[in-house]
Amino acid sequence: MLAYSWFANWHEKPDHRTVVRWELTATKAGTHLKVTHSGLAQMPAACQGYSQGWPGLVQSLKNFAENKSSSESFRKINQEQPHDYNRGHAR
Repeated sequence: MLAYSWFANWHEKPDHRTVVRWELTATKAGTHLKVTHSGLAQMPAACQGYSQGWPGLVQSLKNFAENKSSSESFRKINQEQPHDYNRGHAR
């Protein structure tokens, strides 16, 4: 499990702390990944944006891990995410 605080300067409250949590669980078929981004209830627009962005990011990571067009996967992350994740930062 990996968890970190996330502050994004594009949110309506840039000093508002959210938490991103990644959990990996072994399964018979491989590995199950659960990503939880909490602390967004007070920011519905951000919540909607992340709910649309996380699935694409996770799919791109899956493609990369499975060695399926790796460079294309990460190119898509940078082009298709609804927010500029390079402007946010983890603390």
